[in-house]
Amino acid sequence: VSIPDSSFCNDLTYNENNQILINEISPLGFSFSDYTAIDAGEHNITAKLKYGYMWEDTSIDPVIFNCEILLPTVIVSYDSKGGTSCDPKTVVYKEKYGDLCTTTQLGYTFSSWKDSGKNVITSTSIVENDKNHTLDANWNANIYTVKYHGNGATSGSTASSTHTYDVAKNLTANKYTKSKFKFIGWNT
Repeated sequence: VSIPDSSFCNDLTYNENNQILINEISPLGFSFSDYTAIDAGEHNITAKLKYGYMWEDTSIDPVIFNCEILLPTVIVSYDSKGGTSCDPKTVVYKEKYGDLCTTTQLGYTFSSWKDSGKNVITSTSIVENDKNHTLDANWNANIYTVKYHGNGATSGSTASSTHTYDVAKNLTANKYTKSKFKFIGWNT
């Protein structure tokens, strides 16, 4: 009986749960006996084949193969939802996303990237989608405080007001007074 060569590794496949599937890897006189789990970072497994015709013979040493499973690459696109554009990036299925695009938008603060299932995706998130996909930007509108200055007023005060970017809201009514002058409006 000849000892199988490293082409044995080509017969290892995995399912969507990253479990090894054994597909007809028992050449004449050999049986698959053991493997170690996939290391999530390196995708290596150690597979052992026992060889010989007497499977009950525990004195037979296994043949050991170290196999590397190459996981598929995926293209991730970005929908910045009004922010600055981002170039697509290539990631590896079942590995971390790594650095994600930095995007900006006038009047808004970036909140997060989300996938189509509305899951927040960060640089340390694991790529669970084995197909090309798009991440959507999520934004929070900035909130501003407007402070009012009397510009030479002789009495009164006007309380500050808060405003959300791109949301219409009236300014606070003037409570300042100035002798011999009539208030006509606010200036910046």
